Amino acid sequence: DEFPLPESVVMKSFLSNYRKFGDFEGATAERHSTVELNVQRRYVSTEKFLPIVLLLINEFCERFFYHGFKCTLILTCYVHMGLSERASVITCHLFNILCCFFQLTNLTTTDIVIGKFRGLVMFIIIYIVGAMVYFAGNLEKSLSQSPDIGITVLAVVLVSIGVGGVKPLTTSFMADQIEDIGETSNSGRIVGLLYVGGTLAAIAAIVVIPSLRHSLQCMDAYCFPASSGLMFLIIILGSLAIVYGRQKFARQQTDGSVISLAITCCAYAVYNRFKLRNVKVEHWLDYAADQFDKRLIQDLKEFFCSLYIFIPLPVFWSLFDQQISRWTLQATYLKGHLGPIKTLADQMQVFNHIFMMVFIAFKGTNVTYIQANSAMNRPKVKAAVGSILAAVSFTISALIQIRIESESLMLLEEGFANIFLVNPTDCDLSVRFIDNYVIGRESRKLITDILKPSHYNCYISVDKCPQKSSFNKSIFLDNSEFTIMLAKSHNRSIEFDIYTFVEFPRREREDLGSVSFLDTTEGKITQIFEIMTYGFYRLRRNLQPGGFTDFNHVFPFQYDVMVEGYHPNKLKFHSGGIYVLIIRDNRTLLQEEIVSPYTLPMVAQIPQYFFMTLAELLYATTTSDYLNMQIPLVLRSLQQFLWTATNMLGNLMVIAVIASNIFSKEDEIWFFAVLMILNTLALVFAFNSEEKKRRKLGRNLHKKLEADDVVGVLDRSTSSHSVDINLDTPTSNVSL
Repeated sequence: DEFPLPESVVMKSFLSNYRKFGDFEGATAERHSTVELNVQRRYVSTEKFLPIVLLLINEFCERFFYHGFKCTLILTCYVHMGLSERASVITCHLFNILCCFFQLTNLTTTDIVIGKFRGLVMFIIIYIVGAMVYFAGNLEKSLSQSPDIGITVLAVVLVSIGVGGVKPLTTSFMADQIEDIGETSNSGRIVGLLYVGGTLAAIAAIVVIPSLRHSLQCMDAYCFPASSGLMFLIIILGSLAIVYGRQKFARQQTDGSVISLAITCCAYAVYNRFKLRNVKVEHWLDYAADQFDKRLIQDLKEFFCSLYIFIPLPVFWSLFDQQISRWTLQATYLKGHLGPIKTLADQMQVFNHIFMMVFIAFKGTNVTYIQANSAMNRPKVKAAVGSILAAVSFTISALIQIRIESESLMLLEEGFANIFLVNPTDCDLSVRFIDNYVIGRESRKLITDILKPSHYNCYISVDKCPQKSSFNKSIFLDNSEFTIMLAKSHNRSIEFDIYTFVEFPRREREDLGSVSFLDTTEGKITQIFEIMTYGFYRLRRNLQPGGFTDFNHVFPFQYDVMVEGYHPNKLKFHSGGIYVLIIRDNRTLLQEEIVSPYTLPMVAQIPQYFFMTLAELLYATTTSDYLNMQIPLVLRSLQQFLWTATNMLGNLMVIAVIASNIFSKEDEIWFFAVLMILNTLALVFAFNSEEKKRRKLGRNLHKKLEADDVVGVLDRSTSSHSVDINLDTPTSNVSL
């Protein structure tokens, strides 16, 4: 496994064989070689494709854990750990940043320092430790009801280290196995299997993990330990595949890092630019020509022409990665039931993967022919359309947010109070304040309004009763209080009881409802109220002074509700609804709905996922393909390095906007939509600048080659000595 040559010899050979890092014209690279490296491979495999199958199994398990962890992290922080919305969103994007950071680190060092296989094993171990810490943190919260945020943060860091190491090493190690068994001609199919396996793992994880958490009831209703425990077992299974194949994998020593070499070359050129100020060159990279290969310098010139394309990418990633944070939190305020099907907020992320697979399959039909004969075939146009579609997806999200906020109850404003009239009697009531403000006249209905704090005298008239009557009632409404006026029949007359809550109940935490018990039996009920479902979830509360309980969060189910263990009542609570359960003399319950549940279905988010996925295909995929064509193949790892860096910058932008706390939810969505529209203009400018730079580079190189030809002719006609031909001149390997 150790490389047999000293480092100086290795780097000398690497420089002379530079073009071997991806050049299809291997014969030319071989002709330029001065040192031949003999890479020792170890062949222990007994079955030809077994190493590839084992890596596919590991990839499936790793992707299952990664996508399961990523899709549930926002609700784990917000619902389970009790963090605020902003803190939960920042945690999710911090996880993305750490994954990108460690991936950048591993792209440059790991396979060179410790080797691919050893690095893969090391990061899988870190992965497993992170999964175990994540499971332990969820279990500890469920047992103690006091979350330790430090454990969750530690799990996020460990998992991000594992993701950043395993993801690039698995792909690179798979390429070694394909080369080892001589199946390079089928490498496209194998890589396709790797992609399909990862996508199927993502779909399975996003569907199964939230369903498991929601269907099982643990100590705190939602069973977060069950979902994190399943993910822990899956990553263990993936690691067993690597352990089983440790003697069967072909291990190749990497010659060197193209990224490190490119950075060194650029740094040396910058150093010489300031050191040799009197020396004029065509391009600043030419200052490194005395120490670095001319082909490397030429490829770097072509690479720097494409840097403009990377500039608009962070803005796109800042929108795209909010699918796991803001969009998931938005889904918690939507109705999750679609007929008999229950849809969870974090399961909506599965549409991104489903749409992407459909689009990729659809891409091979007649759409390809249509695009080839239209303006859409130009990468610049495709990317611009994709950028606009990303803005469209956020526009849809903003419209949904407007609907959510319009449906939400107008919460207490400063200087106002709330009063609710509940009339469970069979009589019609008309309640009028002295200032002629009519609350309403309904039968067995809840009537609401918002009033200024003050003393009020109410004139109440009773109609359609055996004995019509009217009377006055004096009440005082204090600031920020929630008052219930409950009518009840007593001795063939109507009376009103007043119950005052210190704070108004609010909609909080995912798809929860809120419920409070209100006793009208005049002290006959003093013991426990129980809300039970499936034999798992049990909520017990005692009455407070005043004859009511606090509002408690409940999950949207049908419950058996019992008073002192008698007379079970089957009641159903919905997402976002706020209910008062009125206890009557016979211990039966009357369910009154104070705040209506959510009405906008969760499927309303599907269009925004559709447009965002289409934007990913037209913008990100098209841009990546365009860069693959423009950047020399040998610098592909440097391209991947910058691509990952733009993803990290995009998530940093989201954190900066969230942490600034200058926008409301709705304004924040509009901000990103407008930012993406402006980014479209920057994208067009970037493509135009890249084309201009590349044409200029091509003209300069063409003039240089013509000058070299003239000098060669003059030398041959005037010199009687033999002519030395410099094979390092890249005449046959120039990308124009």
